[in-house]
Amino acid sequence: EDRKMWLLKFLAETDSKELAAFFGSELEFQPLERGIYCLAALGRIGTDEAVKVLNKHIKNPEWFFRKHLAAAYGASDNANAIEPLLSFLSDSSQQVQSAAVESLSKIGNKSPKLLIEKLKSGSRKEKINLIRVMGQLRNESFLTPLLEILNNKDLLFFSIDALGDLGFAQAEAPLRKLLKNDVWFNRLNALEALAKLNIQGIVQISSEAIQDENDMVRNSAMRINALAKSSVQ
Repeated sequence: EDRKMWLLKFLAETDSKELAAFFGSELEFQPLERGIYCLAALGRIGTDEAVKVLNKHIKNPEWFFRKHLAAAYGASDNANAIEPLLSFLSDSSQQVQSAAVESLSKIGNKSPKLLIEKLKSGSRKEKINLIRVMGQLRNESFLTPLLEILNNKDLLFFSIDALGDLGFAQAEAPLRKLLKNDVWFNRLNALEALAKLNIQGIVQISSEAIQDENDMVRNSAMRINALAKSSVQ
């Protein structure tokens, strides 16, 4: 049995597309014992056939298995893996959710429309995870949906952060409005997000924020202002 496992591990690293059916049968036979190698192999193979094999195991009761399944979807670089990954965003296991976010951050740009549709219809948990994904993907098609989320107070924190990660200058005006927000934490996050946008007015923005009534905002503004000035010089 040990030799079989080593051989399976070796075959999993060959990326041979002809072995998709073989790994599928091994996965059916011993999903928990040999499953990790089989999942990794099918992810590396990445064909439509391989993704269909992975889909058969999406309801596996073991969170550890589902976590590796989510990672395999991300490794597949296949647009057909996006929908099953979206279903993992509300998984009962936080580890599986995190794995799905990481994988979607790799392949989500293959079908931005699916992510945007899920953002509109998903649960709060799914929306939070999707907002994080969109920030990492840095696709301009996510700019408008994320700007719209700024109107949702419950998701405001996450959307501010994602807009900074997204990095498009079009977010400057909406984020600057938040520098006048009643909640100091929102002002702080908006300032930090603005600093990520690489905009020309960051020196002036941070200079004004140095006068903020909250010391956390002031400290952040002074740091950003100093960095901005040094980069200009």
